[in-house]
Parts: sequence; C-alpha cells; structure tokens
Amino acid sequence: MVGACKKSMLDQYTNFQEGVSIKYEYCDSYKCREIPLKNDSIIHGYLKSFYQNGEINHVVRYENGIKNGSEKHFYPNGKPALELENLNGKTHGIMREYFRNGILKNEYSFFLGKYFGRQTDYNNSGKIETL
Repeated sequence: MVGACKKSMLDQYTNFQEGVSIKYEYCDSYKCREIPLKNDSIIHGYLKSFYQNGEINHVVRYENGIKNGSEKHFYPNGKPALELENLNGKTHGIMREYFRNGILKNEYSFFLGKYFGRQTDYNNSGKIETL
C-alpha cells in the first residue's frame, strides 16, 4: 500500500517542452507513485500509484491541482476495481465498481459530486440484480 511506505526516495524527470516534471517516489525498493508537477508544485497530468508487484493501483487525471477527467482504481491482479470521471474536483457521470474478477458490480450516477439518478447492481456473473 502506498500510504504504508516507510522509506521514500525521489527521482525526477522534466519535459521542458510541456513544462511538466514527473516526480517518482520509491517506497522501500519499488516505485510507488508518479506525480506530474507543473511549476514543481501543482499536480498536472496523470498521477499514478503502484502496488509492490508493479501493477497499477490507481490513475487519476489532474488539471492545475484539481481532479478533472478519468480516475481508475485497480486490484493487485490488474483487474479494474473502480472507474469514474471527475469534473472540477467532483465526481460527475457514471461511476462503475467491479468485483475482483473484473465483472461489473455496481453503477452509480453522479452530478457535480452528488448522487443523482439510479444505481444498478449486478451479481458476480454480470446479470442485473436491481435497478
């Protein structure tokens, strides 16, 4: 888990053409996060965190320090756990949650951070249980 990191080393790569640098954080002996920074302080681009096995834990897009765009979380086996969209820092649109086997579990609708509309639940074989 990224939050359980005891030792942290930093490395940095800068793309001067785009004005964004990527800060790499290493926890113990593995790369646990990639943080895209604009002006060395504002998260701008795709922030990624990794499990110790190298699989992606989550990816979230930021614009000028605010979540804006896609956000995806994964299980350690690489299967999707959660997918959603953000608009100006708020969940907006359909949020999808998955079982560990990658089959869709729930769908929720959000409008600017507030639950909106309906929820659809699926069983672990992918068939709709409730609307």
